[in-house]
Amino acid sequence: MRVLIYHSFALEEGGGPAAYLKHYRDYLRTIDEDRYVFLCDIFDIDRFKDPFRGRSRDKKTGKLRPHQFSLTRIVERLKALLPGGKSRIKNLKTGARRISKSLPGDFFDLHQFDALQFHSSCDLFQARSMLRSYGGKVLLMSHSPKPWHREYVEDTEGVDPRRVGKRFRDRLRSIDKSAFEMADALVFPCAEAMEPYRQLWPEFNDIASGKKLIFAPTPFEKETRPHEQRELLHRLLDFSESAVVAFFAGRHNAVKGYDLLCEAGASILDRWPSLHIVCAGIESAVIKCNHPRWHELGWRKDVGALMASADFYILPNRMTYFDLVLLEAMSCGLPIVLSETGGNRYFLRYPQSGFRFFHPGSAVSLQSAIDSVMAMDAQKRRLAGAVNMGIIQSDFGFDRFHATYNRGMTSLFEDPADLQRVD
Repeated sequence: MRVLIYHSFALEEGGGPAAYLKHYRDYLRTIDEDRYVFLCDIFDIDRFKDPFRGRSRDKKTGKLRPHQFSLTRIVERLKALLPGGKSRIKNLKTGARRISKSLPGDFFDLHQFDALQFHSSCDLFQARSMLRSYGGKVLLMSHSPKPWHREYVEDTEGVDPRRVGKRFRDRLRSIDKSAFEMADALVFPCAEAMEPYRQLWPEFNDIASGKKLIFAPTPFEKETRPHEQRELLHRLLDFSESAVVAFFAGRHNAVKGYDLLCEAGASILDRWPSLHIVCAGIESAVIKCNHPRWHELGWRKDVGALMASADFYILPNRMTYFDLVLLEAMSCGLPIVLSETGGNRYFLRYPQSGFRFFHPGSAVSLQSAIDSVMAMDAQKRRLAGAVNMGIIQSDFGFDRFHATYNRGMTSLFEDPADLQRVD
């Protein structure tokens, strides 16, 4: 069995699929596992920025006409668009047209692999021409906190979803649906991570019912820094020694629950004079909390170090897949306030832990959960965080993940005839 991990983006530190795959690749090298091959090891990933160069010609001049686009970075680029709903909606549609383009059938030879693991529905959809003659297994792990066709429209800042027409929404849904239907197996971190898909996409249940489902909780192995750099935030923001710091990192939008945190923030800060709430991530032009003990740091490279210097973490998602920032907060030895939704619910199986769950979408419930952490003294908070760190160390290593993932992959080839590659 030989598996290609198909990704159209560079593997790098930071967060999301790019960091997760980088660390998985590093782990596979330490155990000399050569059955899993990453696309960046055998192919120039930069070609994804312009896969049609030299293939399209202007009909009038006959000159080559390049089509510049980047597959999975389109949504990120939309953040830098000119302000104004109409301009942003127009660019959403331009992005969707680019996503709709199929890569040339000979863009890359897939036939040397028994299975292909895609990490976005857009990548899988764009590879459809290459897949027409492919006889191996196709797997999809979407990574989106909710169906991509919903996230693309609803969570791009500055776009009012009500102004996006039905025809365009239907086109996006058809891209997502086609990608999921082309997959032989769907990979999720846990069954709970499927919750947003079941809730927001009526067709998903029918699609998933005919697929092999593989559940492999996302691994996280990183040098832990519990409270070793406590002075970092205190020095950066000139906090007193008695300050209690709550930390949030991520996109400042509704699906991440940032607006909910803002709604709860002012009253909870007034109730606890020692509390400071520190947020990292690109600030929203729309959603804000104005309070002297609410601090915005903007986008930072040192989020992990800053997080480790906090006293507890807040994860207020309205819905979620399986948030890597939760694993990082656990590895930092922090108690965590989190919504009882999606992949967060996986952690309900740890009753003796440093988690404080609240009802998703409820600012009152969020305030109550923060109150319960603030009611602890510093020693109890450290003990609660230490339990979370222990869970990460025992249950979320790459050894455990790879064993689970490999079992799921191998199960796709229970019949030897399913192995299409000839050694």
